[in-house]
Amino acid sequence: NVKNSNDKPAQTIRMLFAGRLLSCLAGANNESTCGWWLVCRQPPIPGVVALRISTIMISSCFLFLPTSGVCEEADPEMVRTLILAWASKLPSPPVKGSLSETLESVPKDQVQQYIDWGTPPGQAVTFEIQAAELGECLLHFSTDAEGVERVMACNERYAFILSRQSGDQPYLIQMLADRTGDSKTEAVINRDRYAAIMYTRAAAVFERVPITEVLSHPGLVLHSATVSTDAAAKRYKLMFELDISDNRKSTFYDASILFEAEPFPRVVQCSAVTGSRTSTKWTADFEYQSPNDPASAFAVSYKNVDHSGVIQNRVTHITPSAIPPDPAIFTLSHYGLSEPAFRRTTRLYWVLLLVIGVGLIVFVRKRRSK
Repeated sequence: NVKNSNDKPAQTIRMLFAGRLLSCLAGANNESTCGWWLVCRQPPIPGVVALRISTIMISSCFLFLPTSGVCEEADPEMVRTLILAWASKLPSPPVKGSLSETLESVPKDQVQQYIDWGTPPGQAVTFEIQAAELGECLLHFSTDAEGVERVMACNERYAFILSRQSGDQPYLIQMLADRTGDSKTEAVINRDRYAAIMYTRAAAVFERVPITEVLSHPGLVLHSATVSTDAAAKRYKLMFELDISDNRKSTFYDASILFEAEPFPRVVQCSAVTGSRTSTKWTADFEYQSPNDPASAFAVSYKNVDHSGVIQNRVTHITPSAIPPDPAIFTLSHYGLSEPAFRRTTRLYWVLLLVIGVGLIVFVRKRRSK
């Protein structure tokens, strides 16, 4: 039965040889019964024995030809739940790694523009990266090819961005904000938090957005799902669409996640059109150094093609650490700077101002009435 097979030629060859083998074993000696008369018709004795043995051996080999497996439809909601359950249980360990970005192709009229931006076509731009999560604390540390360091971090009290031109110079504060009650600060942190979690959760990130957020978002629309099984693995593919109106970069069309459920649960590939239907088409392929070890190093290869023809390749190598992050790395003192002392206006202060204001209003009214 080859109805659901992805390898119909191999299946067909197997069936043909099986039929010929049975005919020959039955002793068929006419051309209508056995299609290969050259092999199966009765030759002079003793050649018949040798030819029939050869036929059996060759046919037996084709009976065991490998196939690429069976691909069938699956329940999209079941596949979503399966992937979501796996991603929810993944740890977020501290990681170290490297990032390399290369513009493979740029339209001629845009070449100079990219050169001015410091990303000439054909030349790789590389970074060394570190990232960590610990509760509400986040860290993203990067060093470019020229040795310039940049630190983006936050803890329960404050958020900060630091930079320095080389490792022997002191850090300079680019941004420092109080987290206790400043909504603008939280907005900045929410915007930049993906700079850290795209590495600490790299095994379950859908273009800078955690898969857990993608598959649990109320704007998710499931289209279809398939399951394929062969001797090596069992894989599910989920096709969907997601429109987050308040974040253009998290709007995905023609999106898919290829998830390997057996023998080692992991994401194998992600793809989507990001931004709008005429924007960037990207694909991410995951390759693990040790497929049977969930804590092994791995690489994520992105290929982005935008509507203007710009093709960008990005390869990220990630090495997770089994050691929890030191809480000190999320503070300014770890980088040789003093801890901040923010001025906080107490609630009592505002109450006193309100009482004084009401008192003045009452006093003025009484004076006018007299």
